[in-house]
Formats: sequence, structure tokens, C-alpha cells
Amino acid sequence: METIGNWFMFLLVNSIWQITTVVLLSLLCDRLLRNMAARVRHILWVLALILAVALPVFSGIDFKSVSDTGNEALSPTDLQNFTFDTASPPVLSSDPQKPGTIPMSETLVLGLFTSYLLLISIRLFKLVNAFRQMLVIRRSAFPGRWSESHATIIDDCKRACGVTTVEVLCSAIVQSPITLGALRPRIILPEALLGETDQNILISAVSHELDHVRRHDYLLNLLYELICLPISFHPAATLVKRRIKETRELICDEHVTDTIVEPVVYARSLVSIAGLAMDLGRGSNITIGILDDGALEKRVMQILNRSNVNSFRKGLLLASATLVFALAIIATLSFALTPVVAQKTDNADIEAKKKAEREAMLLKETLEKVVAEGKTNRSDEAKDPTLEELAVRMQLENRRAELEASLLNSVDLTKPVNITMAQAINIAVGEVPGTVLESTLVFEKNGGETEDPFYVIKIAVNQDGRKTSKRIIVSGIDGSIGGPHNN
Repeated sequence: METIGNWFMFLLVNSIWQITTVVLLSLLCDRLLRNMAARVRHILWVLALILAVALPVFSGIDFKSVSDTGNEALSPTDLQNFTFDTASPPVLSSDPQKPGTIPMSETLVLGLFTSYLLLISIRLFKLVNAFRQMLVIRRSAFPGRWSESHATIIDDCKRACGVTTVEVLCSAIVQSPITLGALRPRIILPEALLGETDQNILISAVSHELDHVRRHDYLLNLLYELICLPISFHPAATLVKRRIKETRELICDEHVTDTIVEPVVYARSLVSIAGLAMDLGRGSNITIGILDDGALEKRVMQILNRSNVNSFRKGLLLASATLVFALAIIATLSFALTPVVAQKTDNADIEAKKKAEREAMLLKETLEKVVAEGKTNRSDEAKDPTLEELAVRMQLENRRAELEASLLNSVDLTKPVNITMAQAINIAVGEVPGTVLESTLVFEKNGGETEDPFYVIKIAVNQDGRKTSKRIIVSGIDGSIGGPHNN
């Protein structure tokens, strides 16, 4: 649960400022590209939506750590250079107050997570309701009884747009032309257009919707809705979706005015179609329509006042917008805030930890006392410990291993200790036969933020007729030996 909480808070906190940054940069680039073709600006806002979702995720990936995964293992030479502190048991700690780190309580994380799930659930409910509304519209559609001239106009528009298989239907419950369906798209016109005498209105409406079909806008719109779902809590996400709709409608407007209808005639037809609709703001809907963006006045002005940009200026504007966007995205990826969920600690856990620490220190002192008394009571010719002392020592070492394991389990280890101290002693004695004098569990950083467990085992041996001692380093993860070295 802690990992889920940390990841959720990381994504939430970074999405707040990163999405805002992406949208502000998109507005700047959109301003630079205001005289460019609508398809360029549409691509810009689609990229903004994708980056708004992807940036918080990718900023949490440590690419350097991923690329250096194969170099994490420590060599025997590195182990020989370690400095061990055998005077006290290992102490593990983490520092949540690093630059860019934000400490947060579990209560706050739980509240934010619940609120997020509630908002996403509301958004999902709206999407499901929009889908049900689309089904109602589709069931209400019927083949229109077109006049011969109207049927000819519809066939001519299909050929002009390169879409010949789509159905053009009518419905009494739609107020403006719409397109629905991903696999079998259908154009549904208001029933009022059956008796329309102005052919330009019919040509403009049908051509615009046919261009939506040609571009697969219904399927893309559904995909954008799903992509936007995880960040729908952010107000800037609504702005991005609105700009995608606006530029999508402008693309169809430009295509129709470039190939089928004169701009002035098309603008007049848009105003007439808006007059047929009682409500331009259709609310939450997954259909695509000629009045979908609700920005009729802006579209009319853009259709009538389109300006031609020369090739040099067009390339300069594109290069400038691309450079600004790319540099800002790189800068955004290079910095990420890291919330740390503060863990609750019960008084019982604190007392158990303190008790384990006291018992570990007491056992260490007892073990040292047993070894010291054994050395004092024996002559120089019989320095090896007796069987009774070895049995007592092994019992103390095993008890100490159990207490250290209990102590280590009470803190959050980056890597667990898989090898017990008794197993480590057996491995070391199998490598270097002799008498075990001391065994200690230590933790050393592996070059990054994590720490690896190691056992340092001191063994007394006879070497060339003289007594000496060696230290064996055994990994607490897999039991591998780092290599002995003389004291």
C-alpha cells in the first residue's frame, strides 16, 4: 500500500505542475502558429494531450539506473575497501528531506486518492451516459425521403470527399448535423433539413460531416476521451480537449472551403445551420458535429479572414514552435517532485524495537566477555576455545542473529536479508576452516541510494605455524563470498 501511495502522490503532484506547463507552452506555440493551417495546430494540441499524460509517468523513471543495472554488483576489490563498524548493530535510515522531496501524511494521501477515484468515476459515468445518448440517437435515425435534387447533392458530396459508402440519415431529436459510429459511420441530419430549399446549406452540412468520416474523427475523439480520463481532474485538460475540438472543426471547414464551397457561402450556411439548432452547447457527447465546438463566431471569422503565409515564414514559425516545445519538455523531464508518505509508528513497535536493540547490545557484551575470560584463563599454548565456550558462543550468536533479524524487520529495508547469520557462518567456515571469533551484519551502499546487507565473519586460523585471523565477507542476499583478507 505504501508503494501505491507513493506512486499515486508522485504522479498527482507532478501532473499538477507539468500539465500546466505543457498547456501554457502549447498556448504560446498556438499563438505563434495562429496563421498556419488548422491541421498543424490540431497536431500541436494532440501532442499536448499525450504529453500531459506521459510526462508525469516518464519523469518517474530513472533512466540512468536502468542503464546501469548491469553494473550494480560489487567486486571483491570493492568489498575489501569497505570500512565496517563492528562496535554497534547496523542502523538503517532514510532521509525524506532531500531536494525536491515533499513529506505527506497517510491521511492526506488516502483523502486525495479517494477524491481522485471519485472524480474519475464521475467522468466515467458521464462517458457511459454519453454512449447511451448516442445509442438513443442511432435508434431514432431513419432514411430520409430526399427529393431528387437533394439526393443528387448528397451523392456529389460523397464523391467530392472520397467517401461513398456512408449512410446519410435523418432524426427528429438531433438539432444539428452529427456523425457517429467508428466501424460503420453514419451521418445524421436534422429532420428540418428535409424541406430545406437552400441547397448550399445542405451541401455545407453534408460535406463537413463527410470530411469527419474521411478523417475517422469519431474514433479519434473516443480515443482522446480515454487518454484524457486519468488527468480529467486537471482544469487544463478541459482546455486541451476544447482546443482539439476547435482545430478539428477548422480542419473540416478549410477542406470544404478549399474543395467544394466558397468561404462566404459556407460561412453563411454555418450561421443558418446554427439558427436551426436551439442549443449549441450539447454537453457531454461522444458524437461529432458541425457545431461541436460551440465557437461559431470564431470559426466564421477565421473562414472569412484566412491569410496566406509564405513558405519561408511558415518554416520559421514551425521551427520556432518546435524548438520552444522541445526545450521546455526536456527541462520538465529533468525535474520532478518526490512526495514521501510518512508512515505511522505505533508505540508498541517503538518499544519492541528499543527492546531488541538493548538485547542485541547485551548479547554482544556477553559474547565479548566470554571470549575475554577464555583468553585470560588459558595459556599461550592453548589459545583455541574449549568446546563448552564454542557451544555458548554459537548459542549467543544464533540468539543475536534472531534479534538482529527482528530489529531489521521493524524498519523498511531496500533489500531483504535472505541469509541468516548461522548460514553465513557455515558458508565462511566452509571456505576458510577455523574458529569463528566474531560475526557482524552490516549494510553498505551499492553506489546508489539502496543498501546491500553483508556478514563480516572473523575466523582464527593457523597459517605457516603462526596464528592469525581472517575476515570473510558473505552477502546477506545470496550467500556469495566477497573474498577473505588478512587483518
